[in-house]
Amino acid sequence: MVSGILFSFGGVVGATGENPTETVSANVSGLQATLDAKKSEVVSSLHTTLQKIQKVYDDKVKPVVETSMFKAVECLGFLPASALDVNVANIKKEYETSILEQYVLIFSDITRFSVGLVTDHKAIADSIASFQKSYLQKISSLEGQYWNTFEKLTSDFEMYYAQNKDLVYGLAEKIQKIDTIQERYSAMESAYTKLYGALDQKTSVRSSLDASKKSASVLLKGDIDDMIRRYQSTNSDIPYEKMTGKRDSLVDEFANDADIFLNEIFKSDFDYAVYLKTLVKVQDFLSQYASETSYKCSFIISSSVNWERVYLELINDLEAVTAGMQKAYTRVQSWDADQIKAIETTVISLFKDFYAKTLKAKQSAFRLYVTQLIRDAYNETYGQVEVSPAPEVSWTPYTFVKAYNK
Repeated sequence: MVSGILFSFGGVVGATGENPTETVSANVSGLQATLDAKKSEVVSSLHTTLQKIQKVYDDKVKPVVETSMFKAVECLGFLPASALDVNVANIKKEYETSILEQYVLIFSDITRFSVGLVTDHKAIADSIASFQKSYLQKISSLEGQYWNTFEKLTSDFEMYYAQNKDLVYGLAEKIQKIDTIQERYSAMESAYTKLYGALDQKTSVRSSLDASKKSASVLLKGDIDDMIRRYQSTNSDIPYEKMTGKRDSLVDEFANDADIFLNEIFKSDFDYAVYLKTLVKVQDFLSQYASETSYKCSFIISSSVNWERVYLELINDLEAVTAGMQKAYTRVQSWDADQIKAIETTVISLFKDFYAKTLKAKQSAFRLYVTQLIRDAYNETYGQVEVSPAPEVSWTPYTFVKAYNK
């Protein structure tokens, strides 16, 4: 007679009438369902908490830390404002990764239990409960910790400001000017991109101009190379490297100058030369007093620049150029087919005149440069002597590329 012994495998029914395999299967299903539910609850709590922290930052923290006064105190090195930065994506990723790692460990225990390698399902259930409790506690403390950090920093800020009002206020004024210049500069660059994007959509004038400019640059370089060969054939003392360096410089100048005359079509709206000067002045100013991520506090404090004068000058130029570009953009948007054709014809005519004048100017500049090289070489060898100017050479006539054969 078979005694009341429970068989663990094979689906054999024991003395109690229960199938052990079915019992284990039910326990596995229950543990898995509980683990999944607890994980979902923890992740949901994390998302809700992070949304609250983001709202605290947007509504409370950001308006404070973005003031010039707070930036000044941070710039002086007293406040680690970066402690208030909120990167919800990073926090979310960090916690979700940790949650998943713990989930996998418990899931592994459930898997081992399902094949009999682990027999205490109650211990696994306790692990699931501990997993949920531990993470809910950590997550619930996140918002409180953030608030505490914010309150501590604002308290420290108020104390430092009370003790150093003049220093903080003076620095804050300059930081505000830097921020405003940066904002106006960004607005100008945005207006530039918008204007020339519209020009490219309406016409092919810039692409055609680029093709002609490249072709003309090649001819210009070839003419200067011809001059170099002729000069070297009559005077081997002229340094070749210096002549080719001057050649490259003149070709680059030509390409840059060619960009300017295109903007003749916008001269009633804004001065392109002023735009270029403003671009350089603003970039020089910002590079002195700020980097991409911070302010150069010591340079700002020690600067002897008349900040009000420089600020007003830059702001006036930035706003004038931006307003002009916006006006030009509106005008470009209104062009019809006849106006576009007239614009393209004007640009062609301007480029032809520009190229003819530029050839003479670059030829003259190169001849003067070579003359000086010859004079320097002779003076070094023979002492002070009078040197005749370098001989003139002829230029290759420019044949416009197909886009401009009209």
